[in-house]
Amino acid sequence: MDKEYHKKYYQEHKENWKECNKNRKEYMREYRIENKEKIRQKDRECHQRLKIEVLTHYGQGRLRCVRCGFDDDFHALSLDHIDGGGEEDRRKFGAGVSFFYYLRRNNYPTGFQTLCMNCQFIKAWENKEFSNQSAVGYWEKPYENKP
Repeated sequence: MDKEYHKKYYQEHKENWKECNKNRKEYMREYRIENKEKIRQKDRECHQRLKIEVLTHYGQGRLRCVRCGFDDDFHALSLDHIDGGGEEDRRKFGAGVSFFYYLRRNNYPTGFQTLCMNCQFIKAWENKEFSNQSAVGYWEKPYENKP
């Protein structure tokens, strides 16, 4: 069947298509209301699979922290921007699942790694990535005794 046939068929049956589309929209609206929890659960599972896929890719093929090797629970793993710039990326592409979709769509660009939350925090601390770390004396360790 060619394009012209479809165009002609649509023109001849336009009213039927509109009615069908209207009924379909109504049906889908009702379905989403009646199956809200089922849809949420399916979305959660899909997002979880995506997170595992992305973290595995940036974990050098394993679902683990590339710094310390932590692999007990993937919920404690996160994506790290190796050279910083996470705030800018979150503004551009969104956070969480939105960003994971962006990475997959763009064939997993370089510049990211999988870290556990402890290593993520330690790295941020070492690189002075917290806004309040610019204060004078902030880097002195509070538990060291001073003479």
